[in-house]
Amino acid sequence: MIIQISFKLSAGSSKIFVSFSCDFILTGGQVSKSYNATRTIRVVSAPPLALGIPITWVIPPFYTTSDVLPKSSGFFELHSYHKNEDSISYSPLKSSKNNAFTSEDGISIAGSKIKTKESNNLDCLLAKEKSGRVEIACCVRVAEVAQVRVTKKEILANVFHLAVNDKVEMLINYCDDIGYPFFEAHGAVSLDIETNYHDVVSVHLPSEIDRWNYSKGIAHVQAHSHGKALVKISIKNDPRKATYILILVGPQIVPRNPGLHVGDFFNFSIVGDGRNNMIPGHWSSSNESVISISKTSGEAHAHAEGNSQVHYKNSNLTLQTTVAVLRNKQILVHAPLATLTNVPFPYEGYKFSVTLSDSLDYMLRSSRASFEATYDCRVIPSYIGYAKPWTDDVSGVSYCLFFPYSPEHLVSFVSKLKSTGVGLTNGAGEGHIYLSIIASLKEAQHIMGSACSLFVGGFSISMEGTLNFSPDFNRSLITIVGNTDVQMDWNSKHLMVRPIFEERFGIVAHAKFEIFAFEYQKFSEKITFAVPQTGQKVELAVNYNPGKQTPITRKVTLVVVVVSLFLLILTIVAFMRVLDRPDTYGPSRPQAPASASASPASPVSPASVLITPNSTAVTKSQSPITPPRFIEYVRKTLDETPYYKRGNRRFNSQYTY
Repeated sequence: MIIQISFKLSAGSSKIFVSFSCDFILTGGQVSKSYNATRTIRVVSAPPLALGIPITWVIPPFYTTSDVLPKSSGFFELHSYHKNEDSISYSPLKSSKNNAFTSEDGISIAGSKIKTKESNNLDCLLAKEKSGRVEIACCVRVAEVAQVRVTKKEILANVFHLAVNDKVEMLINYCDDIGYPFFEAHGAVSLDIETNYHDVVSVHLPSEIDRWNYSKGIAHVQAHSHGKALVKISIKNDPRKATYILILVGPQIVPRNPGLHVGDFFNFSIVGDGRNNMIPGHWSSSNESVISISKTSGEAHAHAEGNSQVHYKNSNLTLQTTVAVLRNKQILVHAPLATLTNVPFPYEGYKFSVTLSDSLDYMLRSSRASFEATYDCRVIPSYIGYAKPWTDDVSGVSYCLFFPYSPEHLVSFVSKLKSTGVGLTNGAGEGHIYLSIIASLKEAQHIMGSACSLFVGGFSISMEGTLNFSPDFNRSLITIVGNTDVQMDWNSKHLMVRPIFEERFGIVAHAKFEIFAFEYQKFSEKITFAVPQTGQKVELAVNYNPGKQTPITRKVTLVVVVVSLFLLILTIVAFMRVLDRPDTYGPSRPQAPASASASPASPVSPASVLITPNSTAVTKSQSPITPPRFIEYVRKTLDETPYYKRGNRRFNSQYTY
């Protein structure tokens, strides 16, 4: 079963399933077998009715174009069996506004062709699809052909270098008086082409029939012999509407005006002499420091960046060409000025600009056109994050976008690396590391460039918001992952934060901190965790509310008060019993006999007493005299002592020391 035609309904994709069975008659019986197939068909949205750039088509007056207006907007409609049905119709915008179309209009539509009349007319063509879509397809301006231009491979050229018997095609373009190229002008004007030396070159235009096979005019040029010739192409032999081309025929150095890179080797040769035996010559370079060349073989070696002239001389001719030596193929990567971090980081990633050298810039331009980068990006060390190429469509600048991993991902990934025995990057400090972004060509991985930048890790806290403390709950644990080298600030004297655990994996770590409230007073405080290098800051609010005392708390307080009062009373009773003890006297002290001449009232000097082993004289010593002021101080102290009344207690003031 073959499906030849499928009809699209709307944009999207769908799967088509085909299932069938076959009966095979084999020797010994019949065998049935089923077959299944599936195919995904994607239906794209209808393309725009606008015909693209250039939006304004310049067409000569009194001219009928070829079939330049498409009559359908889809491939299926172009190749359907209903070829006579057109899905798009066109009309000049002016006639659409007037709801009338006359043959007198300067621009008209004839099927898929555009017809013009006199010049200096301007109108736009309105395209209307059967589905109801209406758009401006293009605009048409009618102008006289005023200039002719010659190009070679789409490049404006006024000098052609040809070897003997070479053939070349020159593309002829028509322009208006301000130099704007015509969209189509086949046979609109008659061209005259001539040369001053017919024996050197011959030039001719294609026949009238062949001319319509080209969207632009073409002139054929053939070189016959050595020399120079000037070719003139004009409109109706008007010198004001003419262009001139110089054609040089003879031996040429190939390649002409090449571009080399430092370190390249290249062979130059001579072609187009037209003789069987060419007279030998020698090669030379005008700047040996830029490029050196073998005198006999023409092998050149590029040494340094710059320009040099390569000459070839023999007895009959002198040839030269210019060689440009470019610096080595390289990629330049420029790091952003800001410090890189993973909390927070830009949503579109960190932009490392990528610049290709002159020799590689064509690859970058082609990648912009195809929306596919020609280079790859990667990060070293790779566990920090990943990078991908990207080109800004507006500015045309190419980048390597760096996306760092989150702190949680880093801790998990790096801990696994450490457990497997994989060594981490040296030079990593606590929370920071220098990383490199490397860009390399897809087609040549050895051509690469890199940029280095400082990466300071961020952190993540397991608890954010508010921490509520109470007498029954006055401490809590928080976990910080990532960069644990953070600053912690708070003002309250009732809080304490202390580390209790930390496990480090290179630049990242896993740490636990205890927050403790040690005052039974109501307060509110904020603990700030910050990394000054990146500006990351997280605040944790802490509230303490003592609340109402519970019955258990009141019982404990009452017991404490009763015990304290009992101990105080016991201490006072013990002190009073000590003060109520009876008077005591000291023991008798021996005293030496006084001399006969000594006065009874005179005190006995210890030096005047002679004590011998057989001496038995003993005298009773008296206590030292206590100062009256001290006695008064003791009396006053006892009077002011609480719960104490002296009454009739006896005391001897002599024993108060």
